[in-house]
Amino acid sequence: MTAEGWPALRVASGRAGHRHLFAVVPDELARSRIAHRVDALGLPPTRTVIRPPLAPHRLGLAVEVLDDPAAFTLAAVAARAGTDRPERLDWRALLKSGRWPRGWTGEGSPSSMTWLVCIGAIRAGHDLDTVRAWLADEHNAGGTAYRRRLGMAGKRHADCWLARYVWPSALEAAAKRVAPADADEARERLRSFAEAIEAHRWAGTAGATDRAILSALVARALARGTLTPRMSHREIAEAAGCSRRTVGTATRRLRAAGWLLIAKQGLSLIHI
Repeated sequence: MTAEGWPALRVASGRAGHRHLFAVVPDELARSRIAHRVDALGLPPTRTVIRPPLAPHRLGLAVEVLDDPAAFTLAAVAARAGTDRPERLDWRALLKSGRWPRGWTGEGSPSSMTWLVCIGAIRAGHDLDTVRAWLADEHNAGGTAYRRRLGMAGKRHADCWLARYVWPSALEAAAKRVAPADADEARERLRSFAEAIEAHRWAGTAGATDRAILSALVARALARGTLTPRMSHREIAEAAGCSRRTVGTATRRLRAAGWLLIAKQGLSLIHI
């Protein structure tokens, strides 16, 4: 987490050798990578509710903050400063709850919520039909704008509105990422990404193929100092030791799992 610049605070929890780790990671993809790494290392799963730092231990054991709490607080505030950007939103929570996160300063209309949910879903590899079904589900409060339009006619009808206006705009927005300042920053992110690949448990033949393809992409990206390595399916197949058809299947699988984003599919430009 520190390699990626996310604020972290370690606390001696009371029992000898036991630690609590507090972190602020607004970025959804970064949280996913960290969760994979936590699982691979055999650590307890991440939690959203835990005893606060320096709160008394239930058995009266001694607790201690191991890092500078003031520095952590300042870093946490800075990390959350960009919460009005789509990439800082948890789109799944937005879809389910229909509530904007605390500190959100962006557009707060129901239509904007639909658009942001679409952006997050696209980045996670979901298609229009899947998202349409989610928005239509009354259990998902974030689909209010869509459901209100189901009774309208013509271009204002929910399906026309979603397919002709919201979805194309979301596709364009989903392809835009916060670019690294230079090649060095790109390589730093790539090294963290490579660690997440190594830490992940890749099950079976498909998992081994996915890992080989990601490793090939990272190698090209590191050589070029970019997060958008331009690489055709033929080149990926040769580097990963598989067929071009397998590459197509695997990249769809990796998109659905949140590992890849196809920035320009026609050029086989794969965005890590």
